Amino acid sequence: MIRKLSLLPGLFVRPLRATSHDLATLNVPEEVRKALKKSVPVSMPACAPVLDVDSLLAMPAPTSSQMFHDNAGNRYPCWLEGDENLGDDWLLADNYYPYYHRLYNFLGKNIEAPRLLEFGVRSGYSGLVFAKALQGKKVFYTGVDPNLYIPGGLEKAASTFRLLKAEGHLLDFFLLEGFSSSSAIQNSLKLSGPFHIIHVDGEHTYFGKLYDLWIARNLMAKGGYVLVDDFEHHGMISDSVKVALEMGWFTKFSYVPTKRGMAVLS
Repeated sequence: MIRKLSLLPGLFVRPLRATSHDLATLNVPEEVRKALKKSVPVSMPACAPVLDVDSLLAMPAPTSSQMFHDNAGNRYPCWLEGDENLGDDWLLADNYYPYYHRLYNFLGKNIEAPRLLEFGVRSGYSGLVFAKALQGKKVFYTGVDPNLYIPGGLEKAASTFRLLKAEGHLLDFFLLEGFSSSSAIQNSLKLSGPFHIIHVDGEHTYFGKLYDLWIARNLMAKGGYVLVDDFEHHGMISDSVKVALEMGWFTKFSYVPTKRGMAVLS
């Protein structure tokens, strides 16, 4: 069943949600166990840059308000009114989703059919920006989310992506309700990958972030990229990136000054 589902685009799949038993008996890879035992480096390990950040920031990009209106002038289903009034105003900030637009355009413009994997879908904001940033290209989006933090978030994402397709975007998508730590989810992703860009914005714990980085490293296409959101917003995220670099999972790093900080790894 998983094999068949994972190869069909345009799906929102429920059966792969991890149970509490799954999470309590995780078969954590030895490399992740070793990473958890390492001391966090005081500074970022020396490594080559992934991209020219100045060139990236010089690119034009629409505002968040422009991106999240459909062709009829209405908000896409992914738009959550409650997100408009959050403390740091990340949803409408000029240095948040407009920066995502620049990143997806910059990283995907020379790839024939870019494939994005995202841990932490919320309601589909990033997937929408991915499709709009690479408009005219055939793109494939895969999202993983337990659908608990934002109840019904995956349904809103699916509705948004169907509307984008109806508007002419060459977008195929596959949404999985579950946890990235679930073996069922990981097996499905192996069949759907590799991915050119992986956005890690899921579980915000040190263990969870390290595990997601290890998973991403193994699902990343040759020459691919891993984006890690909230790099400056949560100390344990920058710590996990430092350890992943120290472990040699990635050899390149760039910092993009988004609203909450973005690490780009390769």
